[in-house]
Amino acid sequence: MAYVAESATWKNGVYQLETTDPLLGGANGVMNEAIKDLACRTLYLKTEQDKIKNEIQTARAARQASMPASRLWK
Repeated sequence: MAYVAESATWKNGVYQLETTDPLLGGANGVMNEAIKDLACRTLYLKTEQDKIKNEIQTARAARQASMPASRLWK
């Protein structure tokens, strides 16, 4: 069993199979185009979410480091 190759990219639109498309699978098969589009979008969103999460954690740590110890528990 093979897995779809993913890249963290956002592609406008998701491929829709047409009635005239040959039913081909595989890495470059038309049947996998929509799956690849969605997998890439998912990885892109996950990457962006991780960046935001790291920025929030960094900001929290900086805020706590600059706060006097007496205020940390309030």
